[in-house]
Amino acid sequence: MVYAHLRGNIGLKSQVSCNIPRQVAGTYKTIVELAKIGMSYWQKVIYSPTYMTLSYKRDYTITEDSVSITTFSHGRKTYKICNFPYAKQFFRSPWKFEASKVVKHKDGNYYFYLTVSQELPDKKIEEALTFMGIDPGINFLAAASTTDKKCKFFAGGEIKNKRNVYRNMKARLQSKGTLSAKRMIKHLAGKRETSNERC
Repeated sequence: MVYAHLRGNIGLKSQVSCNIPRQVAGTYKTIVELAKIGMSYWQKVIYSPTYMTLSYKRDYTITEDSVSITTFSHGRKTYKICNFPYAKQFFRSPWKFEASKVVKHKDGNYYFYLTVSQELPDKKIEEALTFMGIDPGINFLAAASTTDKKCKFFAGGEIKNKRNVYRNMKARLQSKGTLSAKRMIKHLAGKRETSNERC
C-alpha cells in the first residue's frame, strides 16, 4: 500500500521501503493484541531514530574484519569491526547471516547487531528419552514436568505484583485524560516492560 510512496515521494531504497511498513504493521498488531487483554490501548506510535533493520546482501555485507552498510546519504560505507576468536565460528558454514540492526545507544554511539542462524535437523520422536510439559499461569509463570517425574515451578508473584501496580496507575491516569497524564502513561509503558524483563 505504501511502497510506491516511500520509493517515489520520499526516495527510500527498495529494501528499506519493505522493512519500514513491516515494522510499523508489526507494532500496531502487537498493540491490538495487548489491548484485547487490557495491557495496552490504541495509540499513535512515534518512532525515535535509534535503530534500523538491515537485510543481508541488500543493505549490508560482512566479513570477519569489516561490515559494509548502505547509508541514505553517503552510499555504501565500510567500517572495521572488533572481532573475537570465539565469534569467528559464526562467519563460517553452517551459520547464515540474517536481517540485522544498527542501534544507537544512550551514549550516542552506534552498534551493529549481527543476527546469524543455522538449520538444525528435527530430532526423530523415537530417539527421545524424556518429554517435558509446560503449563503457563499467573501465580506461577510456569510449571514444568518431565516424564521421568522431575518438576520445577517458576514463581511469578513479584511480576504479578508489579503488573498490578502499573495497571492501576495507568487506569488512574487514563481517567484524568490530561496531556501530562498521557505523557506519564507513555513513560510507564517503558518502565513496565523494563521491570518485567528484569524479573
